[in-house]
Amino acid sequence: MVKRRRRVDKRVFRAVGNVVLAVVLIAVAVLFILNYFGIKPGRLFAHTRDVSVHFIDVGQGDAALVLTKEHAVLVDAGPVAAAGKTAEYVRSYTSKLDYVLISHPHEDHMGGLPKIIETVEVDAIIMTADGSDSAFFTRTLDLIEEYGIDVYEAKPRDLYRAGDITLEILTPLRYHENKNDNSAAARVTVDGFSILFTGDTETEEEAELVAEYGDHLRSDVLKAAHHGSSTSTSREFLKCVSPSVAVISCGKGNEYGHPHASVLKNLKKIGCEIHRTDNEGTVVIRIKDGKLKVSE
Repeated sequence: MVKRRRRVDKRVFRAVGNVVLAVVLIAVAVLFILNYFGIKPGRLFAHTRDVSVHFIDVGQGDAALVLTKEHAVLVDAGPVAAAGKTAEYVRSYTSKLDYVLISHPHEDHMGGLPKIIETVEVDAIIMTADGSDSAFFTRTLDLIEEYGIDVYEAKPRDLYRAGDITLEILTPLRYHENKNDNSAAARVTVDGFSILFTGDTETEEEAELVAEYGDHLRSDVLKAAHHGSSTSTSREFLKCVSPSVAVISCGKGNEYGHPHASVLKNLKKIGCEIHRTDNEGTVVIRIKDGKLKVSE
């Protein structure tokens, strides 16, 4: 017996088609609205884990700790004078660092690293090929060998991942006589947000960053280079980065006059929040429910 095929009412197809079309149009409209207000779609689905970035008050120097519930990355380690304070601060939040990135081997960025290594477990260190004959640098190399820590040379476009934290090395793109312009700048992304770390990058390397990466530099948070020196944070660079928050790590009453008035003026002109460790102490930025919040 041959079964007859049941005739499907064309109105059913039309109804389904209309529903699909409506869903597509709504999705397009939502994406348009998000784009108009500068909201990244991924942030609507941001994780609710604790995510924070700690710009540690180390005086005249740099040290920043990026934390999720299970992973931690340290960018620079502050000066020798604040080594104990920096190490204790890190240990109060984590017993293990997946990576330590040293932007360049100047004492105010690397002097505290030996104490860090002796205080918490360090899986790997990322650093430039630049060296130093300073005691802290020699001590660091000795400890790296003693503890069997992996060391990677900072090379542009290399990616390092620690759970949800992604660390992208941007510079140095070439060798400079000015050691500050050999800084390893890096863009860290976590939970849909980005933080641009710049070491002591000056205007020459900033110009190279703009030429090489353009809009890829766009970040939610900028760690202003060279402690707010007038030799960094140019207007052209800021136009590319377009941060909503800028953090300046410098010492209270420092002899260099950091941050410079021209840098503060440039940052104010783009309308971003400015936070300073010399005035506020440690600056903590928390990421939750798709939003950035600077802790008071």
